[in-house]
Amino acid sequence: MNVTTNEKQSRCKSVIITAEGKQILGKITNAAIDMEEFPFDLSHLSEEDVTKFLELGQSILDVHKGVYFKNKVIDALVEA
Repeated sequence: MNVTTNEKQSRCKSVIITAEGKQILGKITNAAIDMEEFPFDLSHLSEEDVTKFLELGQSILDVHKGVYFKNKVIDALVEA
């Protein structure tokens, strides 16, 4: 990966995956596809449990980073 600083906003970074990085990511993805319980077994959790977990995580982000940060992450653009 190549990481560079945005010249206009020094806190922002531009991340570009290299050809070698794409190959490594492909290998990791292929290995994970064959794993039934990747990254771990969630079968014992109900949909309600998972939803509560996600809502709690979102609440923590809102308190510590604010709505602006949350929206910036959600609306981030990925360049292909």
